[in-house]
Amino acid sequence: MEKHKGFHFISPKCIIPLLLASFLWIIVILSNPNFHVHLISSSSNHNDTSTVPYQSPRCNIDIVPFYIYDLPDQFNAARLRRCHYLHPRMEMCGFVANRGLGQPIAQRPSWYVTSEAMSELLFHARAETHPCRVYDPHIARMFYIPFYTGQYVSSVKEENNLTRRDATGVELAAYLSKFPSFHRQGGLDHFLIMGSRTWEGLRPENLMGTDFGTNRILRLPEFSNLTILTVDSDLYVKQPVQMGIPYPSYFHPSTSDEMVSWQETVRHTKRTQLFSYIGGVRPWSMSADIRSKLLKLCKSSDNCAVIECEKRTVCYEPNKIMDLMTQSHFCLQPSGDSPTRRAIFDSVLAGCVPVFFNKDTAYNQYPWYLPKHPDEWSVFIEPDHINQLEKVLKRIPEKKIKQMREVVIEMIPRVTYVHPNASRDEISFWDVVDVALAALTKQVKLAQHESMK
Repeated sequence: MEKHKGFHFISPKCIIPLLLASFLWIIVILSNPNFHVHLISSSSNHNDTSTVPYQSPRCNIDIVPFYIYDLPDQFNAARLRRCHYLHPRMEMCGFVANRGLGQPIAQRPSWYVTSEAMSELLFHARAETHPCRVYDPHIARMFYIPFYTGQYVSSVKEENNLTRRDATGVELAAYLSKFPSFHRQGGLDHFLIMGSRTWEGLRPENLMGTDFGTNRILRLPEFSNLTILTVDSDLYVKQPVQMGIPYPSYFHPSTSDEMVSWQETVRHTKRTQLFSYIGGVRPWSMSADIRSKLLKLCKSSDNCAVIECEKRTVCYEPNKIMDLMTQSHFCLQPSGDSPTRRAIFDSVLAGCVPVFFNKDTAYNQYPWYLPKHPDEWSVFIEPDHINQLEKVLKRIPEKKIKQMREVVIEMIPRVTYVHPNASRDEISFWDVVDVALAALTKQVKLAQHESMK
């Protein structure tokens, strides 16, 4: 090394080794399969979607790269730490454990006591490790807001001061509004999950009288263009867009082999009951009369078995529920406090053909997940014909029942929330999250195409 007027000069003898070392180092970097470069012009803005985003080789081409907002703890994690206050009349700490899986069921690997309200947590956990997730909002084409909407709405429903009840939702809207990505497509490329009935987040501004413990988060103008993935949509409200996703059931496999094994189990289980009913009367619900009739009919029939849920805790015993459903050819699915009910997906998991009495219970709620032709996998009975229920079921040929059950069994992977820790290399089927992301991709592409006209 030579010194000259305060500067350091490299001797010609050192140049060749340095160049050779640099060249070898570049080769090492470029040969790394995880190495990728994002070329983002300094003049680029969030309206520029011409750049082809980097995608993991394991990301399915039917799902666009999506970004998950890193929300402050107050919007999700901190709320779970105060799990005793998540529901005014129910202890939720056991249910939010294990990222929403709940407590494991003894001697049944991959089975958990999962609450019907955990779709927000389970979706978030799966999305975090999804191969189509990207960490740069500039290259994302879809955006997920991991706010635990249903948990929030439930935790404040008994707050009498409406301003305080709505405060966290207003804060979320203000927080997201600071991001250019939130305004890029006017919110049309954004979605969030709601693991409860959406009407609880749709309180009108001018509601008179009692407010039924509802919230106005989904009425906020900032969220008018979002897509809400919900277990129970309000079919009469068009904005924001609501799309149904399944209630979580108890099975969360980590491998495709576990899924195939369970499908084979329910395919070959001996079914000794023509039909069964798990539920209570619920005199306050919209379907109290139908439930009362079904309970009476089932109790009086030798072809029906019943688990009567006089107390809700009785119906939180997965082993009892699944044992009865796997022994039944048909499972009765009346509406509950709202048209939908979690037992629909317990029934599918058990390979038990569901029987519906309201088209809003499933057919109009979950178009992304259900076969197009309802009669291929379910039975519909008009409420006025409930007294003919047993006769209708008896008239269905055994061959037809077997065909329907096979369709139901083939539905199981799509309505299952895979274990959050499952390796993508061990899962060869699409679960609830994959199906939703692919369907959302179609919506986003259509919206972007319309905006370019």
